[in-house]
Amino acid sequence: MFVQLSGLLFEIKFCFAETKKHFKEFEAHPGNPVAVVHAEMDDFARAEPFFPEGASEDVKEWITLRRCFSDILPAFDRCLFHGAAMVFDGKVCLFTAPCGTGKTTQLILWRQMFPERTAIINGDKPILEFLEDGTIMVHPSPWKGKENCGYAPAAPLAYVVYLKQAAHDRIFPMPRREAVLFLFYQFFCPGEQETQTRKICGFLEQMLKQVPVWELENRGKSESVKVCFDILTGGKDIRDE
Repeated sequence: MFVQLSGLLFEIKFCFAETKKHFKEFEAHPGNPVAVVHAEMDDFARAEPFFPEGASEDVKEWITLRRCFSDILPAFDRCLFHGAAMVFDGKVCLFTAPCGTGKTTQLILWRQMFPERTAIINGDKPILEFLEDGTIMVHPSPWKGKENCGYAPAAPLAYVVYLKQAAHDRIFPMPRREAVLFLFYQFFCPGEQETQTRKICGFLEQMLKQVPVWELENRGKSESVKVCFDILTGGKDIRDE
């Protein structure tokens, strides 16, 4: 099966025919792929800690292929990133945080409040593409989270919002010295080859230079959207220099 991911053509050789359904939205005409991807037994073993209990064989392969692509993409100035990406007025806001902190909740709230102005690119693991001019493009991917939301076209990254659960709603700029550690662990980095790790560090540096990073303390209610909206649509960029 040939698939188009972040503007690149790949050929995937599946172990299980059922796995194809997870990539159906990205199916492309046959051509000259930049890489042929096939999950080997070692790849399944490496991905096993991420398999949900009772997962079917196709789900296991789908997760394993995510790990395979996390190995391959950095060579093409791309990577998988743990976050929920939405387009608002043509610009991407990327919500990121540890699992279960409310990324999907933010997408739902924004869609409810601004249905005509908001579209979802990916609810869990978009592909980031790092261009030479500093632009970071955010692309959809087959790994959209358990809610399976998002397939809007790619758009440039404008804001990163790090979520934190709290008893109040407040947003403030995150100093770069703090953002480095938080954001590094949201990149899908195999960590097994020095060249790949160096690539990810370069991606992180570009992100911190080009994109404001905010921390949103929130209760997961509509008030958090209002607080965030005021900053992202008219707030002054007061990043720590």
